[in-house]
Amino acid sequence: MVLSNLFRRIATATGAVRWRALGGCGFAAQSGILVAVVAVIWLGVAPVAYGLNGGVGMATAGLAAAAALVASQFALAASRMFRGPQAPMFGMLAGMVIRMTIALAALMLLRVNAAPMAGAALVLYLLLFYLATLATETVLLVAGIQPPAAARKTA
Repeated sequence: MVLSNLFRRIATATGAVRWRALGGCGFAAQSGILVAVVAVIWLGVAPVAYGLNGGVGMATAGLAAAAALVASQFALAASRMFRGPQAPMFGMLAGMVIRMTIALAALMLLRVNAAPMAGAALVLYLLLFYLATLATETVLLVAGIQPPAAARKTA
């Protein structure tokens, strides 16, 4: 809710973009928004990670960001596969399964094979980026939901 209000305020403050335009933009634009969100968060997390664990901390934060970004890109692509009135629900469910599978697989692989990263708050960083991409993608998908035909006629 807070993130959607933030996007709405930014969109109306600039005057160039409207709320519905976020959902109506293409896959490339929505992917770009996800990349921008992850990049901004990583720029905030990287100094803290470096301060806590040095270069390993920054690498851990970067790999967590990359894993969450790849998972969210696949989830966003999967959400576009469905058509019809139930498409938003099926898209969100398919995206959730894909996002969780990729993120958990990346977490398991990095936790088992990269011991220094396990001690450098890998789970925390992945959770942070996972939640940020989930919230961003949810806002993008909800903004793209069209009102029912009956509601459009009365409006």
